[in-house]
Amino acid sequence: MKSENLKLSRTDFPIVNSLDNLEVGRIYQTTNYAMLKPLKYNRGNEDGYVPERVAAIIKMIDANEFMFGIIHVIVNLKGKAIDGNNRKRGLQERKKPVNFIITAEPRFNAPNTDSEILNNVSELNAINSAWFDKDSYLSALAFDEPTALAIFNLKIEIGKTYGGIIEEMFTPSRIIVMATENKIGLSSQKQSRRTYCSKEIAEKINSDDFKSVVSFTCNVLKFVSETNPSITPWYVIRQLMPDIWKYDLSLNVVLSNLKKRGFKKMDNTKMSGVKSRVQEILKMGNVK
Repeated sequence: MKSENLKLSRTDFPIVNSLDNLEVGRIYQTTNYAMLKPLKYNRGNEDGYVPERVAAIIKMIDANEFMFGIIHVIVNLKGKAIDGNNRKRGLQERKKPVNFIITAEPRFNAPNTDSEILNNVSELNAINSAWFDKDSYLSALAFDEPTALAIFNLKIEIGKTYGGIIEEMFTPSRIIVMATENKIGLSSQKQSRRTYCSKEIAEKINSDDFKSVVSFTCNVLKFVSETNPSITPWYVIRQLMPDIWKYDLSLNVVLSNLKKRGFKKMDNTKMSGVKSRVQEILKMGNVK
């Protein structure tokens, strides 16, 4: 297609001040920002927007780099913005009209609860980095979803027993990885919001068996931090856990072997050295 045949996108969308009697799937324009309600805890924020993203949008508007002829916001049948909260906020700050469209798609409407709608919204945005792991966790926690709540309570207990430095190493994602024994996920930092709503994972996190795994992990992290401050403690866990899961090794014996052989005042702080030392300890298996 030749550039001279291209047409400018429309900017003359119907101007409205309420959602009454509007057509689904048609683009409208409004400066009545209040009628486009935020979907609370979208990306973990109660107001449904991220200040840094809003600031970037305002900067684009001020530099005449923002696209005004596109759909800015998608709302469901209740008028809740399931996409475009940041764009709406930026346009509102600069008193610019917002282009929006209403969707009747079932996954974003009744009888779904707001929490389930948020699961679907986060999955819709999975193709980009719109939702980070912390966003998914905090959003689910705001609705007291089972796994998010179990993680919250577990982190409190870890902090009380082992201190804040150890507690901070237990990111929500890492706790889920440990609970699901996900070898690949040990190096991953992202979970879906839906995962934080899981009843099954919550039951595992609350179990005595898992608490013993957490206790073992905390003691390893504490030991490595105190004896080898230049080593990344969680890297040791990443090397230990897959074989522990695979061979069903005794956590107490592995910890005892760890202290007896290999990590006491280790001079070689390179990650390759850590890996080989862990493998040496694991070869000892369950033999004291």
